[in-house]
Order: sequence, then C-alpha cells, then structure tokens
Amino acid sequence: MYMSPEQLRGERAGPAADLYGLGVTLYQLLAGHAPFQAPSQLELARLHMQARVPDPRRARPDCPRWLGRFVARLLEKLPGDRFPDARAARAALVRQRVVWSPRFRRRLLTVAAGLSFALALAAAAARFVVPAIRRGETIRIE
Repeated sequence: MYMSPEQLRGERAGPAADLYGLGVTLYQLLAGHAPFQAPSQLELARLHMQARVPDPRRARPDCPRWLGRFVARLLEKLPGDRFPDARAARAALVRQRVVWSPRFRRRLLTVAAGLSFALALAAAAARFVVPAIRRGETIRIE
C-alpha cells in the first residue's frame, strides 16, 4: 500500500520512494483512508502506477489547499516530479507553500504551446482569408 510506482515497476528505490510512502501516510491521516483501495494487490499496484491521486480535500474539506498540494506533490507518479529530497519537502511544509511540480509545469507549457500554435495558425489564415473576403472572393475549403 505504501510502495512507490518505481518500486512496483522493479526499479531502484531512492529517496523519492520514501517521500511517496510519506505521501501515502499523510493522505491516510488526512482523509481517514489510503489514496487507493482495491480488491487485489495487483489492482492496487496498478492504481499506484497509473491512477490520478484523489484530492484529500474531498474527504476532508477543512484541509488547507496548500496541504492538499503538498500531499499531491509527494504522490507524483514520477520520482523527478516529487520534491528533490526530504529537506525540500520539509521547507515547503514549514513555509506552508508548495511550488508546483515539474509535471504541472510541463502540462502548462504544453497547453501554452498548443495555444500559441492555434493563434499563429489563426493569424496566418486571417492574413489570406480577410483580404480575399474584402475583394469579394469566395473561399472554398476542401
């Protein structure tokens, strides 16, 4: 129940695996149950490796947002997306402020890149379509 995704895949466990176990423990203390529950060990392992971690604030609405983010960061699937070490996790806990995980930043950059592409495409289309409309031409899209 406390094994990190990398341990379940048979990879070498480092400090990030300990932080994952701490995240499971904190989640259980906050929510009153483990983040993942399953009828079999195999299904439980699959959930730890693939399923999104539920927000502990759903089970415990009085949990501060920063603490929910702290637990979520400890439970990131990739070791590199968790805190770099226990000292960094402790500093975030003491500050009561959690910096977004690298996974969140990657997702944000992907969305921003997609939006930039869409805007560039729209600008290029407008460059050709608007003058054609002004000239009264019919534009056919095939």
